[in-house]
Amino acid sequence: MLDEIRTAFQNALGALGVPVCGFDVNLPNDQAYGDVSTNAALVASKSVKFASRDLAGKVAELLSEDERFEMVWVAGPGFVNLRLSNDYLYATCRAIIAQGAAYGRGVGLGRYSACYVKTDPGPRQRWAAEVASSLASHLGYEASVVTSSTNVVSAQDELTALLDDTSQFGDATENELDSLANQLAVIQRAFEKADIVHYFSKQGGSFRPGLFEQLLATEMLKCTALEACGDTKPAAQGAKEGMAQLAKLFCISHRADRAITLDREIVERPGATNPAFQIHYAASLSRSQQSLSPSTAQSDTLTRELSKAEAQLVCNLAALPSVLQLAHERAEPHRLGLYLLQCARLLAEVRRATPERGSKAITASLLAAADVVFSVGLAIIDVEPLDEIS
Repeated sequence: MLDEIRTAFQNALGALGVPVCGFDVNLPNDQAYGDVSTNAALVASKSVKFASRDLAGKVAELLSEDERFEMVWVAGPGFVNLRLSNDYLYATCRAIIAQGAAYGRGVGLGRYSACYVKTDPGPRQRWAAEVASSLASHLGYEASVVTSSTNVVSAQDELTALLDDTSQFGDATENELDSLANQLAVIQRAFEKADIVHYFSKQGGSFRPGLFEQLLATEMLKCTALEACGDTKPAAQGAKEGMAQLAKLFCISHRADRAITLDREIVERPGATNPAFQIHYAASLSRSQQSLSPSTAQSDTLTRELSKAEAQLVCNLAALPSVLQLAHERAEPHRLGLYLLQCARLLAEVRRATPERGSKAITASLLAAADVVFSVGLAIIDVEPLDEIS
């Protein structure tokens, strides 16, 4: 859907003789700005003589003839906001349902490796690499996870030449040099298996931002440092599988730069402050409609108009392919967890806004589309949906 909307704006700009440019297509948090908002006119106006707001008005006039858009209007200095039609929203749900487990999937994109140092993994680094690899595989890469290498001595020699008091990366103690050499050796080993490598490290300590990228002189390496992950007993001590999966989902649903604690009481505690619980609850709610067929979903169009909250949820469900691509490009697999959490919160908002309690009050095709998204997302993270949520 978002690609279709982007194409519509590109076509409108082309019809006005304005060069196609890179612009953002966003999903506003505030429904006052519509279902979708873009800065296309603001960006494009820099290359033409039109004032940005005037150009936005011309674009809006052209797009107002598109049946997919119920309302098109200009805001601020030149943003264009869209309210999507009910038919288009239902069609988006049907398209998601039809793709099922293949939603967002690609093929034949190349070789990819995620890596971390096995000798000092930490669950956060290990889980990030595993999810990054699974995500890349879903996108169509031949993906692998690399955790060790035997070429540490060679890597240490390479680092010694780059680390001193005059270097931008500073000097290194013997322990720091050993740690950095292990990291570099693993990255080099990963490049033997792949063309694109993402390395996941612990924040602080011997991690030096930009060091490995400069040393290897490649744009095909991205290093992501993750903040501390306290109290790893639930995962490290081989706790029951359900607990380990809760801890993994809890971990991957937080920003990489936020320190977290995997205390058993915190991870297992149900409620609105636990992202793992919120995602599992939403997946359970949407799964109640997983047997819905496309023909049944199509009959939903005869039921009622979708509310603004439901429209916002549909737009977010349609964003999964974009989220997966961005998470991969930036080596930030936690974006998938945060995205599922956002969808879970929107589904909870829709449920609260329905006139009756329970999933039956929510449009069936919307629940079925949500089920596809949660199923695909949790499969990439490698977490089984819980059978019961209380």
